[in-house]
Amino acid sequence: MAASSYPDDWDGRRRKVYSRDNYTCQQCGARGGSSGDTELHAHHLTPRSEGGSDSLDNLQTLCVNCHNSQHKHDITRDTTQNDQQDIVNNYLSRVYTILPSFFFVVIKHLIAPLAAGYGYFYILSEASSTAGSIHWLLTPIVLLVLGTTGGILGLRFQSIVFKSYLLVFGILAWYVSGQDPTFIERLGRIMTDAHWLEALIAIPTVLFGLFGPLLITLGTRITGTTESNRINWKP
Repeated sequence: MAASSYPDDWDGRRRKVYSRDNYTCQQCGARGGSSGDTELHAHHLTPRSEGGSDSLDNLQTLCVNCHNSQHKHDITRDTTQNDQQDIVNNYLSRVYTILPSFFFVVIKHLIAPLAAGYGYFYILSEASSTAGSIHWLLTPIVLLVLGTTGGILGLRFQSIVFKSYLLVFGILAWYVSGQDPTFIERLGRIMTDAHWLEALIAIPTVLFGLFGPLLITLGTRITGTTESNRINWKP
């Protein structure tokens, strides 16, 4: 508020208020004047905007911090600064409100599916490589076991299974394209060097190892939907 809106003897009035209150903040007890370093203000108990007067009985000594808290803003700043600070505070408040939801969405729809998909394919690659180094027949067995196990576990987390295959489709293409030739090289060696029966066994088991969890989860959902429709259908 501009100084001209106060009475001409305002300085005298606030000095009387300080003296009456012993140069002490009436809220926190901080000392001002010659015996303290605290900046003191004369605070209107009933704000002037609400009809409060400048009489001594409507004035109270407060330190600058307590005065600011009473007015819920920094009284030492102008209106433009207050508006800018309010904009910043509102922005930060919205950001802090949105952050938990943002992290929840990222973890649920991105991090968890990626971790599940990458973890499965890593285990699949390592286990099949180890099995293949022992005997070629162990590789399709391991692929079948892992594909089935992944599918059974995926039944409890169907949304994660679908999202993981969607998100790691590039990883699947990476394997199939030969950038990591573990499966392709092994399959090629079997088809060229081994008996045709070995190749016949290897091809479907490799595909099942890669897509087994997705096929089982998707098949169960389709079967469940069909069964539900059959039960609900009334001739």
